[in-house]
Amino acid sequence: MWEINLTAQLTDILYAMLLGGVLCLLCDVFRGIRTVNGGSVTAIFFQDVILWVVAAVCSFCLFSARCNGEIRGYMLVFMGGGFTLIRFTVSKFFFCLFKWFFGSLKSFSERCVDFFERIGERLRYFSGTIRLYQAKKRKKCCDSCKKLLKRGYQLLYTKQK
Repeated sequence: MWEINLTAQLTDILYAMLLGGVLCLLCDVFRGIRTVNGGSVTAIFFQDVILWVVAAVCSFCLFSARCNGEIRGYMLVFMGGGFTLIRFTVSKFFFCLFKWFFGSLKSFSERCVDFFERIGERLRYFSGTIRLYQAKKRKKCCDSCKKLLKRGYQLLYTKQK
């Protein structure tokens, strides 16, 4: 059996609070995405599942690295404390930052889509114009050939009278 000294416990508490804060910021990232996109119920469900899986894996890694795989109550309490501390202090700023970032990203992507749609419309217009010109030219050629064949006196060979 190994013993835990005070420095190791304080380091563990610091890491637990840091992990709780990082998980709070990850939660703010998902909140920013939800605010900008107005997520559906299924999107919110999958975001919550991803958040909980990431939290579980990170907590497992922290417990494995710092506590030899044992779940310690004070680590869970300080992980929640770090989450709560970040949530009530700097989370509002980071949430606005993430919301602005994802809003800018959404508007930029919409502008890119509009730009490429306009390019596609112009290409369709020009290709349609070229096809129309070619169709008119073919029709004119066919009409002149029909007229030439209808009137016998315009043919090049001699006609008997």
